[in-house]
Amino acid sequence: MPSYSSNPSSGPSMNPIKNVLLSAKVSEDALNDEDSPQGKVYLWVSTQDLINPPLEPGEDDDQIIQRFVLATFYYATGGDGWTNKEGWLGGSNECNWYKVICSGSVRMVTRLFPSSNNLVGSIPSEVGQLKRLERLDLSRNQLSGGIPSELGQLRGLKQLLLFLDANQLNGPIPSKLGRLTRLTALNLGYNQLNGTIPFLGTVTVPMLGSNINFCNKPSRLIVIGDSDVCPRDSRGESFDKFI
Repeated sequence: MPSYSSNPSSGPSMNPIKNVLLSAKVSEDALNDEDSPQGKVYLWVSTQDLINPPLEPGEDDDQIIQRFVLATFYYATGGDGWTNKEGWLGGSNECNWYKVICSGSVRMVTRLFPSSNNLVGSIPSEVGQLKRLERLDLSRNQLSGGIPSELGQLRGLKQLLLFLDANQLNGPIPSKLGRLTRLTALNLGYNQLNGTIPFLGTVTVPMLGSNINFCNKPSRLIVIGDSDVCPRDSRGESFDKFI
C-alpha cells in the first residue's frame, strides 16, 4: 500500500494524493464529501486502490489524475449497475478496464466508449481532464443533466456521441464545444438540449426541436450516411435529416 497518510480527509500537507488532485482543479469540497462521486473515489484512490506497484505522487501524477477521473466517471454514472464493468476499480491498469483504450508510451486514455451499458446519472466535469481523449461515446444510455463545459478542454477530441434512446441530457449546449476544432463527428440527437453549436470557430448549426446530429470532415462538408461516424437510427435512417 502507499506510504502516504491513509486518512483521506487530512489536509494537503498530510496526503500527497490530495495535492495532486487539487493541482488538477478538482474541488476540495467534493473530495471531502464522502457521499459525492469525487469523495468516494478519493477514499478509494487514497486507501483502497490495489494497483501494483502503487502509484507515487510526484512520479505518477498523470496516472493518478487519469485513474481518479475514470473512477469518478464510474461512480457518477452508477457503475455498480453497469451491464459490463469488467476491470473497473480493480487492481489492473485503467487502460485494461472495459471500453477504455490508451495510446502512447505513457499510456494515456484516448477512447472512452461505454455505449449501451446502462449508464445512469450525469457526466462528471472531471472527464475534461482526459487531455488525450479522441473519442467519447456515451450513446444509448440513461444519462441526464447537462453537458459539462469542461468537455471543451478536450482539444484532441474527434468524436463526441451522446445520442439516442434513454439519454435525457438537457440545458444549453456549452459554447466551449466550439473549441473542439478536430471534431469529425458530433451527435447530440434525441436529448432535451437547446441553443446552437459553435463549430470550427465559424460554423454554427441551428438546433431543430430536440434532435441534432451532424458530421463534419476537414473539408467542412456534411457527410450523409457515413456508417463509421454518422450512426443511423433503428429504422436505418441517417440522423443527418435532423440538420
